[in-house]
Amino acid sequence: MQKAASEAERTIAVLSETYLNSAFTAPEWAAAFVQDPTGEKGLLIPVRVKECQLSGLLRPIVYIDLVDVAEAEAQNVLLRSLSQDRAKPDQKPRFPGSAASGGDSFGTASHRPKPVFPPNIPSNLPSAGTIFVGREQDLEDLHTLVQTKAPIAISAVSGMGGIGKTELATQYALQQRDRGTYPGGICWLRAREDLSTQIVLFARSHLGLTISEDLELAEQVAHCWHNWHPGETLIVFDDVQQYENIASVLPPQRERYKEVEPLYHRALAIGEQQLGVDHPTVATWLNNLAELYSVQGRYAEAEPLLLWALEISEAQLGANHPDVATRLNNLAGLYDSQGRYAEAEPLLLRALAILFNSLGTDHPNSQQVWQNFLTFLSQVIQAGQTAQLSDHPLTQDLLRQMQVG
Repeated sequence: MQKAASEAERTIAVLSETYLNSAFTAPEWAAAFVQDPTGEKGLLIPVRVKECQLSGLLRPIVYIDLVDVAEAEAQNVLLRSLSQDRAKPDQKPRFPGSAASGGDSFGTASHRPKPVFPPNIPSNLPSAGTIFVGREQDLEDLHTLVQTKAPIAISAVSGMGGIGKTELATQYALQQRDRGTYPGGICWLRAREDLSTQIVLFARSHLGLTISEDLELAEQVAHCWHNWHPGETLIVFDDVQQYENIASVLPPQRERYKEVEPLYHRALAIGEQQLGVDHPTVATWLNNLAELYSVQGRYAEAEPLLLWALEISEAQLGANHPDVATRLNNLAGLYDSQGRYAEAEPLLLRALAILFNSLGTDHPNSQQVWQNFLTFLSQVIQAGQTAQLSDHPLTQDLLRQMQVG
């Protein structure tokens, strides 16, 4: 081991609690660390594969984070990160404050808020991926929608339902935290866990609120919202399956949905006028309006819009285009939210077929819809509604595996 560690060009440390607790691994990475303590030479490549806490010499290092990253994407991230040559621009970049630089996607440098030191903003954001490129327009669109000061959901404007939304929200929240956009705090809530407890814990630990244990949990949540720090606040509900799951803990300004809805209608009208009623971009805005209705439980109003968006995408792009799979996936999600499993299943199966054939089984979009389908089947089993499902071989084979397991 000593010979290999001393002669290796680079050392990869696969970070996990097991690795960090082993008595035999420290000498392996220590040899590379001593030769390159600042990391400039790239001799030590830390790769985090499981949740773990770094301490000692490893604490300040920058690592490649593959936790919860799909296998295909993890491979791409790792290969890009291990590239021998550091990517450099062809020409010297302009100074950020220069007018010629044009600022960034959120405006010129003179109009951007001055960055603040992150601890000044109360936040509990999850770890972000190490590489996030090609989504600048999505970030800009999201910022525009958020700045309407109305509650919104990250919808198909950011990509396929369930694909990349958590990472997009994380990157947006981190970006705006560092710019001081939300001085009231940025609270990240995991929608599949107890939301009330998370809100109370955030208020106590990050806002310093004193909350009486004599109050019922719902009263504690109401106390948190009433006494929240002043200033604009960003609340992120991650991985919401149904609106009803979060309705009881939402901040009291529920009427703001009424403020954002006319903006969606206006955007849709402009798109239809400028691009035509059958343009794919119009389908995206139909989807956005439908998701606004959906998160409010207005399913009857959302359904025709999603059906219309699907019809446009099929007519303009072809029945087997990946964007059609987006529409199918989102429509299936609406039906799933209502317990209409018999209608959701064929849509997911068709979306899978399109993605597997057009993008391959290892593509992140394909993998995400595959996970959506598995989650869907699990929910059907828990609801005791497997009789609603078809005799499709894939469905039945997965059901047998999941019920035996």
